[in-house]
Amino acid sequence: MPMATSLTALAVRDINNADGKLPSGILPSAILQILLVPPAKLEHLLHSLSDVTDATVVPYPQEDVGQIPVAFVVRQPGSNLSQSQVMDYVAKQVAPYKKIRKVVFVNSVPKSATGKALRRELANLALGDPPVENCDFCLAFMRS
Repeated sequence: MPMATSLTALAVRDINNADGKLPSGILPSAILQILLVPPAKLEHLLHSLSDVTDATVVPYPQEDVGQIPVAFVVRQPGSNLSQSQVMDYVAKQVAPYKKIRKVVFVNSVPKSATGKALRRELANLALGDPPVENCDFCLAFMRS
């Protein structure tokens, strides 16, 4: 499943019965459809915060649940918006499996020439790949 289009919040293995099989009548594809977390919906919520000027959500692997949403957020200049405020704001408006689990404040979100967020660069950075030279958002991430 491409990272740029969705996040899976729970692994199918967590829904399996003790014998390793899905409960009868449930198709794996139906479970995945239910558990998809489109980053755009979370980003829309983040943009509705007055202290946020830009935000992008990327998946981050987590052993227990498969992937979790991580938000890269650009704050308004002078804002004191905290990670917990961002996570609490989103948590009040989404299902538990859609909650943002980590917030990284950055100076800017990398964009393509057409203005689309470069999610793969952010996802790679979240995974610990070395930062690109002269990259404001990379430097901010490394300090967080």
